[in-house]
Amino acid sequence: MLNSSKPTRSLIAAAAIVWGVAFGTAAGANTITITPDPAAGNPNPATVTSTQAGNVFEGLVDNVGFTFTAATGFLFAGSPASEAALLTAECACGQTFTASGGVDDPGSTLTIAAEWFSIKADGWIAFFHNVSGGVLNLTYADALGGGNAADISHTTYFVPFPVVGAGLPGLVLACGGLLGLARRRRRQAAFA
Repeated sequence: MLNSSKPTRSLIAAAAIVWGVAFGTAAGANTITITPDPAAGNPNPATVTSTQAGNVFEGLVDNVGFTFTAATGFLFAGSPASEAALLTAECACGQTFTASGGVDDPGSTLTIAAEWFSIKADGWIAFFHNVSGGVLNLTYADALGGGNAADISHTTYFVPFPVVGAGLPGLVLACGGLLGLARRRRRQAAFA
């Protein structure tokens, strides 16, 4: 006969937590409601939901910033380069973005590996930030509750520009400064 002691129950609870973290469930899935600009011609909201548990991506809300529950569908018709310019202007996160690829007509199920991405549908574009550290699996649903693949025209992936002064030129300047300080100290030590 099994003895249901506290250590056994603790082990079962720990195994359940590990299983939930490792394999995730949709129970705690992150859902973002996109509210399009009414001038876009289709002011009905849409939703994007992750299949992973927890807050794994955030949406950009006009004049607010990033949230885990909402995104603004900005009125937009333009190229991926102008999408990157709009993200740079609206993000207010101190980064400059460039478009780095994307998928045309992705359907209602999206697999996103990029940290920054957009979804364009029905005359609007919404921006998102992947905070999962990995691949996102998302589903899109239009205002009528169906995943209308015809709604999404494309997704675009973005990368931030490199910070000025970073990389090899910045390293050379930093090393030059350290070398100058070392020479100065040697001179001062020689005269002391």
